[in-house]
Amino acid sequence: MRKVYLLLFLSFISGGVWGQSIWTNPITDPNPSAANPFTLGDVSDPGITVSGIGRGSGIAAAAASNRYNANSWNTAGIDLTAYFDFTLTPNAGNAINFVSFVYTGQASGTGPTTFAFRSSVDGFTADIGSPIATGTTINLSGGAYQNISAGITFRIYGWGASAGGGTFSINDFTFNGTIVSTSNSISVTAVNTSPFNLTDCSDTETGTVQFSSIGTFTGNTYTAQLSDATGSFATPVPIGSLSSDLNSGTINIVIPAGTATGTLYKIRVVSSSPVVFSSLSADLTVNQAGSCSSSATDYFRSKATGNWNATSTWESSPDNATWLNATLTPTSAANTITIRNGNTVTVTASTTVDQVVIENLAVLIYSAGTFTIDDWAGGDDIDIQTGGIFTLAQASTPPTWGAGSPTVNVATGGMLRITTSGLTSAAPANGVNISNFVYRHQSILEYTLNGGFSTSNVTYFPNVTAAVIPIFRTTNTGNLLIGSNNPTIFNGVFEAMGTAVVRWQNAGNKTFRNGLRGSGNIDVDAATIGISKFIINGVTAELGGTGSLTVPATNGLEIGSAGGTTVAVSSNKIVTGDVSLISTNTYIDLIGSDLTVSGTITGGGPAAYIRTHGSGVLTLNAIAFGGGTKTFPIGSSSYNPLVIVNNDVITIANFSAGVEDGIIPGIAFPTYGIQRTWNISASAAITDADITFQYASADAGVNAAQPQDMEILMNSGAVWNVIAAQTNITPGGADPAWTINTNSIGMPVNTTLTPYVLGIDGGYILPIDCIISCRSSKQNSNGIINWDVSTCSEVMSFEVQRSVNGGAYTTVATIVPGAPLSYSYTDASLANGTNLYRIKVTGNTGAVKYSNTVAIINDIKGLLITALSPNPVNDKSSLVINAAKPGTVSFVITDIAGRPVKQWKATITEGSNIIQVNATALSNGIYHLSATTGDSRTVVRFVKQ
Repeated sequence: MRKVYLLLFLSFISGGVWGQSIWTNPITDPNPSAANPFTLGDVSDPGITVSGIGRGSGIAAAAASNRYNANSWNTAGIDLTAYFDFTLTPNAGNAINFVSFVYTGQASGTGPTTFAFRSSVDGFTADIGSPIATGTTINLSGGAYQNISAGITFRIYGWGASAGGGTFSINDFTFNGTIVSTSNSISVTAVNTSPFNLTDCSDTETGTVQFSSIGTFTGNTYTAQLSDATGSFATPVPIGSLSSDLNSGTINIVIPAGTATGTLYKIRVVSSSPVVFSSLSADLTVNQAGSCSSSATDYFRSKATGNWNATSTWESSPDNATWLNATLTPTSAANTITIRNGNTVTVTASTTVDQVVIENLAVLIYSAGTFTIDDWAGGDDIDIQTGGIFTLAQASTPPTWGAGSPTVNVATGGMLRITTSGLTSAAPANGVNISNFVYRHQSILEYTLNGGFSTSNVTYFPNVTAAVIPIFRTTNTGNLLIGSNNPTIFNGVFEAMGTAVVRWQNAGNKTFRNGLRGSGNIDVDAATIGISKFIINGVTAELGGTGSLTVPATNGLEIGSAGGTTVAVSSNKIVTGDVSLISTNTYIDLIGSDLTVSGTITGGGPAAYIRTHGSGVLTLNAIAFGGGTKTFPIGSSSYNPLVIVNNDVITIANFSAGVEDGIIPGIAFPTYGIQRTWNISASAAITDADITFQYASADAGVNAAQPQDMEILMNSGAVWNVIAAQTNITPGGADPAWTINTNSIGMPVNTTLTPYVLGIDGGYILPIDCIISCRSSKQNSNGIINWDVSTCSEVMSFEVQRSVNGGAYTTVATIVPGAPLSYSYTDASLANGTNLYRIKVTGNTGAVKYSNTVAIINDIKGLLITALSPNPVNDKSSLVINAAKPGTVSFVITDIAGRPVKQWKATITEGSNIIQVNATALSNGIYHLSATTGDSRTVVRFVKQ
């Protein structure tokens, strides 16, 4: 937005703190006319009131460009019926001392090209030179514009129109001056010791300033300020200070090194509390030996945030070693121009540049004028270093490419930022996709607007090689609607970092060569996306970030290329829609992250699959009950997919799966199995999943040559066990795609990732062939643990392990087996509450298995079911129930709806008891078995099949 500024250096009135005022919101009336005054603006502090009136046949607002126009100019030369007025009135007890006025007008057609400037306190009788070119600084420091206490009006007429008609516009203007108070005053009484002779550009000279003041000053600092060589205080230089509330004093001063020679310098004193400006000293002389002025060919570097065309922004040096305040602003004639860390430099007027370096945390903004980049010295003509930012902020106006072959180098971590429209069209248009912009690996092109960037046949980063991966970043705060019926290509990573959605539309394909990431959400406009598809086809690419990704419903996300593509999933990622894999060397590498796809994944094969590598899993959502099927194209070092059929009768579930090389955790005889571990889970417990495992002969252990009958094993978290009924399975297919499919009753799938492996039928892969049965009882406050085994020939040791009240199991005794097949252990340290026991059996090979779990309830009441085996139940099963005391137990079996279907009673003893459960008459399904005494109850869930 263009602003009108009133810069007033304000003095103090008693009891109030004033500072510099900036006149903002310059024109607030939405519909000015000849009869309707409009307010030009206001000042935030109480020292001045500003207003304005426009007169003429066609005064009108031009809101888009933030200016007011006087239209339909009546005549050539000056039209006294159309003008703009500014009235400035100080509040009571104050006066205005004007310094200067600068006005910038605009004309169109045959409108005025210069202006007439008049002022008056009593009827506009004083003229100041006319016609005057816009942009000319008018000196108002004379006596007629000092000590204005009743107010003054300035009037601008257009001048110099070539004929009637056209437009004259009120645009940017600045009043400079001070508001002085009659309550406090300061006078400079003496300055010692002028002339100040500086022997070289690094020399400083000292002196003193004596002053007196009138009024009350509290907590105050007096500061001496030096003017420029013409006596102007537009940019005063502090040269000394004195903390004092007294009405007189002496300030020690230092004339800065590099101060230019001059005879019209002046010194003033400014107080801080209240702020009062003194009278000016007499003219002072500074003599500078040698030249301390900047040369156009010097090195330049920023010393502060500011405008490019202000000397106060820069330092210069002839040798890149000795630096002085610049007296020129840099152009393309300069040596290296450096915008330093922490500085922001804004181009607001036309300039030429060459050899510009934007350091880390430095910012260059091109916002107005013509910014011409020359190439006189070769190399990069603008170098955006890591962490540096070059902002393009002028609509439809990129830099102008000047002499030679100029380039803008966007280094790794450097950023080219777009904050305006019209800069993203397809090359060879003159925007950010032209070859003059050189994007390095991991450089950033940031788009900050909520309006769409160009997408019709546009290739972003068109000239980068396959190994160079720049980043296109969006930071939109409102929904960003983009996409055309023609293709859009990003030869890099598309990174959505806005707080609102990036939404793609229309039928053109959207290619994100090196992937998609970011915290922002990316989706599609379902009404217009048509046959569009998202494509990732780089040699390497990425899927990551916390934002969601929704792909086109018809063609989804296509990954891969003829030359091969590897996509790294850098964080857990959810893709809504379908994914297809090109069959040639296409891999999605999870690297420990999870990939969730709502639809299906097609195209998997030996050279196109998801590498799960251990902890990372692929989740496919919403596999329907009653036979819903999805393929998991997964592998680690080879292709070992799963096909999962959900045979549950009521539950739609999300299934997760991954595969690892080897058998993990280890098993007793791994050479008798397939050297792959599939980790599988579901979002809800599934009792019947039909799962097909695929492997190659090369995946088999040396003692598991294929084909031969196999069995499926599952790890319970403590031990590997053959899954009931999943034995004697003949492999299907042929090498390298042998398949093992679960037997007709299917398998259970837990809600936590559970390892599954394939072994030679007959238990060859399991550890010891030792059947163990454990019981418990309580005698005289001691716990008695008994166990029987079928054989001890392969057993190294028995460990009695105990868990107290749900805590971790710890070993309380180790027994070396002998010839007997029955053993016992007495626990004389029963804990209060529930004591669970199991026997850990360690074989001679180091393999481990566990007994059933039993309990001793060391309390006056309590009941606990520790096992129901087998489960699922065919006809009969054995229930292990543990009691704190003997008594009668009522047993009730209820179906999934809570209706009782079977009831009976039994007498139990203290300790562990085995109760036979007859489920012959039950229909297939899920049931709950509850056991109840007068003071306790316990429940177990089982499946009848």
